[in-house]
Amino acid sequence: MRGPAEPADSLPVAAHTQPTKEYGINKGRYFVHPSNSISYLALNTSRGIFKDPKIRRAVAYAVDRPALTRLGGLNAGTPNEQLLPPGIPGYRNADLYPVDGPNIAKAKALLGGKTGKVVMYTSNDEQGRNTRQLVQANLKAISLDVEVKPFTFAVLIDKTGTRGDPFDMYWIGWFADYPDPYDFINILLDGRTIGPKNNINTAYFNVSAYNRKMDAAARLTGDARYRAYGSLDIDITRNESPLVVLFNSNVREFISDKVGCPTYSNAWRGLNIVMLCPKR
Repeated sequence: MRGPAEPADSLPVAAHTQPTKEYGINKGRYFVHPSNSISYLALNTSRGIFKDPKIRRAVAYAVDRPALTRLGGLNAGTPNEQLLPPGIPGYRNADLYPVDGPNIAKAKALLGGKTGKVVMYTSNDEQGRNTRQLVQANLKAISLDVEVKPFTFAVLIDKTGTRGDPFDMYWIGWFADYPDPYDFINILLDGRTIGPKNNINTAYFNVSAYNRKMDAAARLTGDARYRAYGSLDIDITRNESPLVVLFNSNVREFISDKVGCPTYSNAWRGLNIVMLCPKR
């Protein structure tokens, strides 16, 4: 089922240290695999300060990706800044924004002395609370004041998917439905899909030139398709930054000592439950 991914997994945030030490990783009980997913801040390009791509790019320089990744606990993921995860065809590591910590000087240079207030929607769980506090601190360092409004996950999705709801940014994740770049770039950013309700393009990004580029990439096949999408990923991320990608999540799972035959599957977004068997 298509939809935003709640940034969570099968264990509480603090519960990953002990199984890592006791069982190791991918040795029979505790499993960690990179997923075809992104965790990101959607910046509402339809209103306020984030109509300006320079301000959006400033946010992309200001966020502390390693610290935000660590909020998910041990083995949570890998800092990244691009729309396509490394596991999706077309991904090219372009080193567009810092993944080893914020660049406040560059962010301030892009702001050019501008200040402002932004409304941030988040989930009201532990990781949502910690994430919004860190984002508040990151943006305060560049003179952007973040007002936080937390909601349950269901309400968060409803409100951010409603065109005109008064938010400027929100934190969410997206997990691939299938391993193709269309499922990230076109699904998340094609402006022609925007309607009154149930929007997935919650950056409300609608630029005709990019809509046409998405169409052109989607018509291609094979290596040409992946080259086109790789270039489009870099172009949008570098010049527009409607989604400030923070990290690529890992899938972390802990299974009973009575379960065998563990096989990871991106299609299942984790261990393939069909393949699991009783341990003899």
